Amino acid sequence: MKTKLLPCHILAVFLLLSAAIQADAKDPTSESGQSRPTVLELFSNHPPLDKGVLLIANRSLHDPNFRQTVILITEFSETGTIGLVINRPLQLPADKVFPHIGKITTASGNLHIGGPVGINKLQFLIRTETALDPKDEVFADVYLVNTLKAFTSILDGAPEMTTVRLYAGYAGWAAGQLESELIRGDWYLWHADNKTVFSNSPDSVWPELIQKASAQWVDSCRFRSGCALCLFSCIIPAQDDQTASLLQ
Repeated sequence: MKTKLLPCHILAVFLLLSAAIQADAKDPTSESGQSRPTVLELFSNHPPLDKGVLLIANRSLHDPNFRQTVILITEFSETGTIGLVINRPLQLPADKVFPHIGKITTASGNLHIGGPVGINKLQFLIRTETALDPKDEVFADVYLVNTLKAFTSILDGAPEMTTVRLYAGYAGWAAGQLESELIRGDWYLWHADNKTVFSNSPDSVWPELIQKASAQWVDSCRFRSGCALCLFSCIIPAQDDQTASLLQ
Protein backbone atom coordinates (compact mmCIF):
# COMPACT_ATOMS: atom_id res chain seq x y z
CA MET A 1 0.00 0.00 0.00
CA LYS A 2 1.34 3.40 -0.96
CA THR A 3 2.06 5.94 1.76
CA LYS A 4 0.14 9.20 1.42
CA LEU A 5 2.15 12.27 2.35
CA LEU A 6 0.26 14.92 4.30
CA PRO A 7 1.26 18.55 4.91
CA CYS A 8 1.90 17.72 8.56
CA HIS A 9 4.45 15.10 7.45
CA ILE A 10 6.37 17.65 5.40
CA LEU A 11 6.26 20.20 8.21
CA ALA A 12 7.55 17.58 10.64
CA VAL A 13 10.50 16.83 8.35
CA PHE A 14 11.64 20.44 8.22
CA LEU A 15 11.23 20.87 11.97
CA LEU A 16 13.29 17.76 12.62
CA LEU A 17 15.98 18.77 10.14
CA SER A 18 16.19 22.25 11.65
CA ALA A 19 16.59 20.76 15.12
CA ALA A 20 19.27 18.36 13.90
CA ILE A 21 21.24 21.10 12.16
CA GLN A 22 21.14 23.23 15.31
CA ALA A 23 22.32 20.25 17.34
CA ASP A 24 25.21 19.75 14.93
CA ALA A 25 26.31 23.33 15.46
CA LYS A 26 26.27 22.92 19.24
CA ASP A 27 27.76 19.44 19.46
CA PRO A 28 29.69 18.13 16.40
CA THR A 29 30.87 14.98 18.20
CA SER A 30 29.20 11.77 19.22
CA GLU A 31 28.99 10.43 22.76
CA SER A 32 32.11 8.40 22.03
CA GLY A 33 34.02 11.58 21.20
CA GLN A 34 34.24 10.80 17.48
CA SER A 35 33.38 13.43 14.90
CA ARG A 36 29.95 12.76 13.48
CA PRO A 37 28.60 13.82 10.07
CA THR A 38 26.25 16.78 9.86
CA VAL A 39 22.82 16.50 8.25
CA LEU A 40 24.09 18.39 5.22
CA GLU A 41 27.05 16.01 4.95
CA LEU A 42 24.66 13.07 5.00
CA PHE A 43 22.86 14.51 1.99
CA SER A 44 26.10 15.30 0.17
CA ASN A 45 27.00 11.60 0.14
CA HIS A 46 24.38 11.10 -2.54
CA PRO A 47 24.02 12.87 -5.90
CA PRO A 48 20.97 15.01 -6.64
CA LEU A 49 18.20 13.63 -8.81
CA ASP A 50 19.38 14.52 -12.31
CA LYS A 51 20.44 13.25 -15.71
CA GLY A 52 23.43 10.91 -15.54
CA VAL A 53 22.60 9.57 -12.06
CA LEU A 54 21.83 5.95 -11.14
CA LEU A 55 18.69 4.74 -9.40
CA ILE A 56 19.19 1.62 -7.29
CA ALA A 57 16.00 -0.27 -6.48
CA ASN A 58 15.50 -0.74 -2.75
CA ARG A 59 15.10 -4.29 -1.44
CA SER A 60 11.49 -3.47 -0.62
CA LEU A 61 10.60 -2.64 -4.25
CA HIS A 62 8.77 -5.71 -5.58
CA ASP A 63 7.29 -4.33 -8.81
CA PRO A 64 8.44 -6.97 -11.35
CA ASN A 65 9.32 -4.23 -13.84
CA PHE A 66 11.86 -2.72 -11.44
CA ARG A 67 12.72 -5.32 -8.82
CA GLN A 68 16.50 -5.43 -8.25
CA THR A 69 17.16 -3.01 -11.10
CA VAL A 70 19.71 -0.27 -11.59
CA ILE A 71 18.54 2.54 -13.85
CA LEU A 72 20.60 5.21 -15.56
CA ILE A 73 18.65 8.48 -15.77
CA THR A 74 18.99 9.73 -19.35
CA GLU A 75 16.55 12.64 -19.18
CA PHE A 76 15.31 14.72 -16.26
CA SER A 77 13.15 17.83 -16.52
CA GLU A 78 10.07 19.49 -15.09
CA THR A 79 7.95 17.34 -17.41
CA GLY A 80 9.24 14.01 -16.13
CA THR A 81 12.10 11.50 -16.02
CA ILE A 82 13.36 8.84 -18.44
CA GLY A 83 15.95 6.16 -17.79
CA LEU A 84 17.40 2.85 -18.96
CA VAL A 85 17.64 -0.33 -16.90
CA ILE A 86 21.31 -1.30 -17.24
CA ASN A 87 21.31 -4.75 -15.62
CA ARG A 88 18.80 -6.79 -17.64
CA PRO A 89 20.59 -8.24 -20.69
CA LEU A 90 19.00 -10.63 -23.14
CA GLN A 91 20.94 -13.67 -24.23
CA LEU A 92 20.09 -12.92 -27.85
CA PRO A 93 21.96 -11.04 -30.59
CA ALA A 94 20.31 -7.70 -31.25
CA ASP A 95 19.79 -8.44 -34.94
CA LYS A 96 17.69 -11.51 -34.05
CA VAL A 97 15.19 -9.32 -32.22
CA PHE A 98 15.45 -6.34 -34.55
CA PRO A 99 16.31 -7.77 -38.01
CA HIS A 100 16.15 -4.34 -39.63
CA ILE A 101 19.30 -3.16 -37.86
CA GLY A 102 21.48 -5.47 -39.94
CA LYS A 103 24.85 -6.46 -38.53
CA ILE A 104 25.39 -3.40 -36.31
CA THR A 105 26.10 -5.85 -33.52
CA THR A 106 25.84 -9.60 -33.23
CA ALA A 107 27.32 -10.03 -29.78
CA SER A 108 25.07 -12.10 -27.53
CA GLY A 109 23.95 -10.10 -24.54
CA ASN A 110 24.49 -6.71 -26.16
CA LEU A 111 20.74 -6.17 -26.26
CA HIS A 112 19.25 -5.11 -22.92
CA ILE A 113 15.69 -4.60 -21.76
CA GLY A 114 15.77 -0.89 -20.99
CA GLY A 115 12.36 -0.76 -19.34
CA PRO A 116 8.66 -1.55 -19.72
CA VAL A 117 7.76 1.47 -21.89
CA GLY A 118 8.12 1.46 -25.70
CA ILE A 119 9.54 -2.04 -25.79
CA ASN A 120 9.75 -1.85 -29.59
CA LYS A 121 11.87 1.29 -29.41
CA LEU A 122 15.60 0.71 -29.86
CA GLN A 123 18.13 3.01 -28.18
CA PHE A 124 21.92 3.09 -28.21
CA LEU A 125 24.19 3.98 -25.32
CA ILE A 126 27.62 4.90 -26.65
CA ARG A 127 30.90 5.42 -24.86
CA THR A 128 33.32 7.43 -26.98
CA GLU A 129 36.01 10.06 -26.56
CA THR A 130 34.88 11.62 -29.84
CA ALA A 131 32.66 14.59 -29.05
CA LEU A 132 29.09 14.02 -30.24
CA ASP A 133 26.01 16.22 -29.90
CA PRO A 134 26.19 17.76 -26.38
CA LYS A 135 22.43 17.38 -25.85
CA ASP A 136 22.84 13.60 -26.20
CA GLU A 137 25.53 13.35 -23.50
CA VAL A 138 24.26 11.52 -20.41
CA PHE A 139 27.48 11.81 -18.41
CA ALA A 140 31.18 12.16 -19.27
CA ASP A 141 31.88 10.60 -22.71
CA VAL A 142 28.63 8.59 -22.65
CA TYR A 143 25.87 9.47 -25.13
CA LEU A 144 22.32 8.27 -25.78
CA VAL A 145 21.16 7.91 -29.39
CA ASN A 146 17.49 7.00 -29.71
CA THR A 147 17.04 6.30 -33.41
CA LEU A 148 18.69 3.87 -35.82
CA LYS A 149 19.04 6.66 -38.38
CA ALA A 150 20.97 8.83 -35.95
CA PHE A 151 23.17 5.91 -34.92
CA THR A 152 23.91 5.06 -38.57
CA SER A 153 24.81 8.68 -39.17
CA ILE A 154 27.25 8.54 -36.26
CA LEU A 155 28.80 5.38 -37.67
CA ASP A 156 29.29 7.13 -41.01
CA GLY A 157 31.31 9.76 -39.17
CA ALA A 158 33.62 6.93 -37.99
CA PRO A 159 34.05 7.95 -34.34
CA GLU A 160 36.11 5.70 -32.09
CA MET A 161 33.46 4.01 -29.93
CA THR A 162 34.83 2.13 -26.95
CA THR A 163 31.52 0.48 -26.11
CA VAL A 164 27.99 0.33 -27.51
CA ARG A 165 24.97 -1.02 -25.65
CA LEU A 166 21.57 -1.54 -27.26
CA TYR A 167 18.36 -1.21 -25.26
CA ALA A 168 14.79 -2.18 -26.08
CA GLY A 169 12.33 0.00 -24.19
CA TYR A 170 12.87 2.46 -21.38
CA ALA A 171 11.56 3.48 -17.95
CA GLY A 172 9.50 6.64 -17.61
CA TRP A 173 7.96 8.74 -14.84
CA ALA A 174 5.56 11.68 -15.06
CA ALA A 175 6.43 14.98 -13.38
CA GLY A 176 6.81 14.46 -9.64
CA GLN A 177 6.24 10.71 -9.79
CA LEU A 178 9.83 9.64 -9.26
CA GLU A 179 10.26 12.20 -6.50
CA SER A 180 7.31 10.61 -4.68
CA GLU A 181 8.89 7.18 -5.05
CA LEU A 182 12.15 8.50 -3.59
CA ILE A 183 10.32 9.93 -0.60
CA ARG A 184 8.57 6.60 -0.14
CA GLY A 185 11.98 4.91 -0.05
CA ASP A 186 11.79 2.92 -3.30
CA TRP A 187 15.17 4.03 -4.65
CA TYR A 188 18.69 5.03 -3.75
CA LEU A 189 20.55 7.65 -5.80
CA TRP A 190 24.12 6.84 -6.83
CA HIS A 191 26.84 8.34 -9.00
CA ALA A 192 27.13 6.77 -12.48
CA ASP A 193 30.45 5.59 -13.90
CA ASN A 194 31.56 3.70 -16.99
CA LYS A 195 32.57 0.57 -15.11
CA THR A 196 29.08 0.18 -13.67
CA VAL A 197 27.03 1.20 -16.70
CA PHE A 198 29.00 -0.99 -19.12
CA SER A 199 29.71 -3.83 -16.70
CA ASN A 200 30.50 -7.21 -18.23
CA SER A 201 28.71 -8.82 -15.29
CA PRO A 202 25.33 -7.05 -15.20
CA ASP A 203 23.86 -9.64 -12.82
CA SER A 204 26.28 -8.47 -10.12
CA VAL A 205 25.58 -4.74 -10.53
CA TRP A 206 22.51 -4.52 -8.29
CA PRO A 207 23.83 -6.74 -5.44
CA GLU A 208 27.05 -4.72 -5.28
CA LEU A 209 25.41 -1.30 -5.41
CA ILE A 210 22.58 -2.03 -2.98
CA GLN A 211 25.14 -3.22 -0.44
CA LYS A 212 27.25 -0.08 -0.88
CA ALA A 213 24.30 2.32 -0.84
CA SER A 214 22.62 0.89 2.23
CA ALA A 215 25.94 0.51 4.09
CA GLN A 216 26.86 4.12 3.38
CA TRP A 217 23.61 5.36 4.88
CA VAL A 218 23.95 3.17 7.96
CA ASP A 219 27.55 4.31 8.45
CA SER A 220 26.52 7.94 8.09
CA CYS A 221 23.84 7.58 10.76
CA ARG A 222 25.69 5.38 13.24
CA PHE A 223 26.76 8.32 15.42
CA ARG A 224 23.24 9.71 15.67
CA SER A 225 20.85 8.84 18.43
CA GLY A 226 17.72 10.60 17.23
CA CYS A 227 18.91 11.34 13.70
CA ALA A 228 16.30 13.59 12.06
CA LEU A 229 15.99 11.35 9.04
CA CYS A 230 15.58 8.26 11.19
CA LEU A 231 12.80 10.04 13.07
CA PHE A 232 11.28 10.92 9.71
CA SER A 233 11.11 7.23 8.83
CA CYS A 234 8.90 6.75 11.87
CA ILE A 235 6.57 9.55 10.80
CA ILE A 236 6.33 8.35 7.18
CA PRO A 237 6.79 4.57 7.28
CA ALA A 238 9.42 3.29 4.86
CA GLN A 239 9.67 -0.32 3.77
CA ASP A 240 13.41 -0.54 4.30
CA ASP A 241 16.36 1.34 5.77
CA GLN A 242 16.59 3.88 2.94
CA THR A 243 15.84 7.51 3.69
CA ALA A 244 18.99 9.04 2.26
CA SER A 245 17.36 10.20 -0.95
CA LEU A 246 14.43 12.02 0.61
CA LEU A 247 15.34 15.61 0.01
CA GLN A 248 17.77 15.36 -2.89
